[in-house]
Amino acid sequence: MMKRRGTSDWARNFLLLLSSIVVALAISELAIRVTGSDDRVMTSALFFQGGDPEVHRVSDNWFLHYELRPGAHLDNVGYWHNPYHVNVDELGARGQAHPAAKGPGVFRILCFGGSTMYGADVSDEETIPATLERRLNEEATASGNQAVRRHYEVWNFGLHAYVLSQAAHRARRELVERNPDLILVQLHNVGPRGFFMDKGLDRVDVLKRFAMDPYLLPENFPPPSFVPSDVHFTALRHIGLYRLLAGYLHRIYRSDIAFAENLSREEARSLSREAAARGVAVVFFSIPFDGPGPDGNSAYPELPADHFINFYEAGHEPDYYMMHPPARFLDEYAGQLIPILRQRGFLPKTSAAAATSRSRTDT
Repeated sequence: MMKRRGTSDWARNFLLLLSSIVVALAISELAIRVTGSDDRVMTSALFFQGGDPEVHRVSDNWFLHYELRPGAHLDNVGYWHNPYHVNVDELGARGQAHPAAKGPGVFRILCFGGSTMYGADVSDEETIPATLERRLNEEATASGNQAVRRHYEVWNFGLHAYVLSQAAHRARRELVERNPDLILVQLHNVGPRGFFMDKGLDRVDVLKRFAMDPYLLPENFPPPSFVPSDVHFTALRHIGLYRLLAGYLHRIYRSDIAFAENLSREEARSLSREAAARGVAVVFFSIPFDGPGPDGNSAYPELPADHFINFYEAGHEPDYYMMHPPARFLDEYAGQLIPILRQRGFLPKTSAAAATSRSRTDT
């Protein structure tokens, strides 16, 4: 009898403990759902870009998350205490507006990337795309040969903190709408796509707005090695306590960007494939800040070598290697890019080269 009573007491105590745990979890789950603390912890673990917020906005495109605000203007003071201005045209590109329809004799280049392409802390006319346009049109004017002269348009679709997946996705859209002759994509930023918070919004509002984004959870909250992925993502969608723990874990451990990097590679591949079908070249380039090491794998492993440019050069002033260098170095970047693009056949030949080619053909 004593033995049975001891077993019964143990079972009763176990059931009491189990019931207490279930009740505590239920109360915790209810409290988390009522207060929304799970959403707040998760959103606090996401990256929200804050550069030049006056000219950015939350995007209606669920993949991009944010974009430039058409028609926006900003006057500001930059890192070097320099005044700079930002203007966004009605089509969402920075700088001088270009006609939506490409005119005859126009060679149109579309540029995408992060803050270096956008031109952080410099004025519209000092960005890489603007200096490319100026240099190319000066060369065309100086040639004096009307038969081969072209007018160049270089559009700036760079945005603060855009990673490759966002830049390539935007480029895929503009490829269809803008009829380009060449697409340039600046590489640097890695990891998950960032977000932007419009004035008056809350981070949770932004997260709820992009709840339909199928990549948001795997990109930002990959499963721990000890939790099966199906269980992890089901729990993230339905269990507040698990969401709360996942949010805290992500704030501590952010190094798993494998899903985000694969998403970038897939978007870059799709851009190259869709552009090739239209006869448009896509060229990726890394900035000197990244050093001499990057290669085509920065976009995707099978990218042809001639479609990647690393114009890093040793021996320049320290500011040349900044992520956001002064304007004169952005102009230098453009000057370095042009001959490489021309040598590889991505830009039309200059009039001198065209004349040499014709003379050789005539003889």
